Amino acid sequence: MSKSKSSNRYSMSFTAASFRLGDFIKFAEYYSDTPGDATDSRDKADEILGQGIQKSNRRIITELTKRYNSLTPAQRRVMVEGNFDQKREICYLAIAKSYQFIREFIVEIVREKRILFDLQLSDTDFAIFLNRKNPLHPELEQFTDNTIYKVKQTLFKILADASIIDSTESKKIKSQWPSNDTIRVIVEDNPEWLKIFLLNDLEITEKRKSYDL
Repeated sequence: MSKSKSSNRYSMSFTAASFRLGDFIKFAEYYSDTPGDATDSRDKADEILGQGIQKSNRRIITELTKRYNSLTPAQRRVMVEGNFDQKREICYLAIAKSYQFIREFIVEIVREKRILFDLQLSDTDFAIFLNRKNPLHPELEQFTDNTIYKVKQTLFKILADASIIDSTESKKIKSQWPSNDTIRVIVEDNPEWLKIFLLNDLEITEKRKSYDL
């Protein structure tokens, strides 16, 4: 039986912003006293991020707005009030929530390799993922080779900055120990998001039970 095409198109706009932990911290702090979602803040880009290239800052702000608005209020509080590791974990969560392409690569490739005790990620894994997704996402065929290369490089950089892999060079998958506060605000939202931290199904069930959910 052939698989049907996905109704959701992949967005590769994350290539304009990469991980951007420092900028995301600034963004979350800027909106920490504002109830509800962040609004279109492109006109405040330099105010939030600091002086830079205006066009670049505006593109970054667009992506940070999307990521911030994907988080629950509790997750936003950890982003503002947590320690450095917790901020990094929530920044990573926001990226996974915002970009289907990244989320599926993490869950279907990186997590599966970790479960099978294969801790070496490679360019070949990226190519396998693309080949798997091409029939479901024909929009992938519209991207140039240069765009796909940039997507791959940005994806691996995000994983390295999130400490999911040790570096973009060796690409060794690292064990994950998200903080209790991070786990709590994820479980309260949807325990399935723990998959991006490479937890297996049994580990996720145990985390759910520990929070009586």
